[in-house]
Amino acid sequence: PYLDRTEHESMAGFLLDWSRTHFGDDVADRVAGVYRDYFNIPYLQDPLRQGENALFRSIYRLSDAVTDAKRPAASEQLAAQTERMQEFARAHRPYLEQLLIEAEGVAVLIPDDRRPFFVAHMVVPLRIHHGGLTVTEAFARAVAAWSSRDNTRAVDCASEALAAADAILEAVHRAEFGKWRRWFQGDIFVGLATARDRIRCFHAVASGQPPPPFRVRQKYEDMNRYQERFKDNYPLLHPAKR
Repeated sequence: PYLDRTEHESMAGFLLDWSRTHFGDDVADRVAGVYRDYFNIPYLQDPLRQGENALFRSIYRLSDAVTDAKRPAASEQLAAQTERMQEFARAHRPYLEQLLIEAEGVAVLIPDDRRPFFVAHMVVPLRIHHGGLTVTEAFARAVAAWSSRDNTRAVDCASEALAAADAILEAVHRAEFGKWRRWFQGDIFVGLATARDRIRCFHAVASGQPPPPFRVRQKYEDMNRYQERFKDNYPLLHPAKR
């Protein structure tokens, strides 16, 4: 049925059919609209194609200058980096704010037995995106203030970033139900907890305290290591080779 349609028509038709199947006819139009707008988040598009993990990668890169308790020297490069992060967050937050409001409004209309899926599949990811932008901007402001010797503002902005990070971690628990309980405790792809560790470390340094230990961010080599056991026994359901 999609062969004679444009790409736009195919996407719209598929999202509407899918929404009817999963959430019912009464809310299908609004659900499909939320999914359409999610896929149209500006920085998910060409040429950026950045997911939510990109927001937290910028935090790792910026935190490297302060995790060893050394104050970064004010420089044009650092100023440009922190300003880019702030501009990025300011430019995209209004879109995410409006979409999050719409998604949460739709969630209450969805049948009880399907609402947990919509919350986990749409509302929580939007909270990660929206919260990630808040964390990114606040942390960039904190590092900029720290490099300019404004300790008070650095601590205040770092506290704001920590509060936003905590709000994300609280939000993701809304996606943990049934067999998915405590699912996000094992997150390494986006790195929510490890990014918060970096901000907490900066907050301590800017407050004049020794930096606390923090979890090391895992790379793709670490993420893929679980596949090593499949080398001689794939798929794992089959008896191991002798």
